[in-house]
Amino acid sequence: MKSNFSKGMLMTALVTGTVWCSSAAAFAEELQEYTLDQMVVTAQRTETRDLETPAAVSVINAKEIEKNGATTTMEALRRVAGVTDYSYGPGGDDLGSSYSRVYLRGFDKGALVMVNGAPININNYASVSAIPVSAIERIEVVKGANSVLYGAEALGGVINIITKKGNGETKTTLSATGGNYLNKYSVTTQGEGFIASFGKDSDKDYFSIQ
Repeated sequence: MKSNFSKGMLMTALVTGTVWCSSAAAFAEELQEYTLDQMVVTAQRTETRDLETPAAVSVINAKEIEKNGATTTMEALRRVAGVTDYSYGPGGDDLGSSYSRVYLRGFDKGALVMVNGAPININNYASVSAIPVSAIERIEVVKGANSVLYGAEALGGVINIITKKGNGETKTTLSATGGNYLNKYSVTTQGEGFIASFGKDSDKDYFSIQ
């Protein structure tokens, strides 16, 4: 009886150990899939690992933008904690000569907005409505004063919109949005070394090449 009991305990231990090892392996794979050790370039103007950056940085990538259903760049920015906006048109778009603007941590005219590291602010206003979401690779938002690195316009922080780089086979993407307050469509073509996008909404046309 003791021998059979010991064998039963041994088999239970082996099975439990196998299940535990399988669970541990699956958990390890999940951790690797959701690693937080991504690279950011805006906070220190050099490529630095996220966990080694001494600043409050939020990053949203193209997959997150698509998953959240943002149809404009301003809508994508609204989903970042600490970012608010003052908009005149639907979806954060401009309305004629009235430009929408972004606030970081409540600072009016204190957000420096850049595209691939180049500032687009004019008289402390920065319109992002001409940047189609289909052309965005990721957006890095650095919250907090960054005037030492970027000047007086970065009193509240910096937003760096990084666009996709065309590679691989040439492909074209069509998108359209319709509703009571917003009707727009865009066509984006990308290939080896280029990406071009054309869009139209109820107020204006916009075109960009990268």
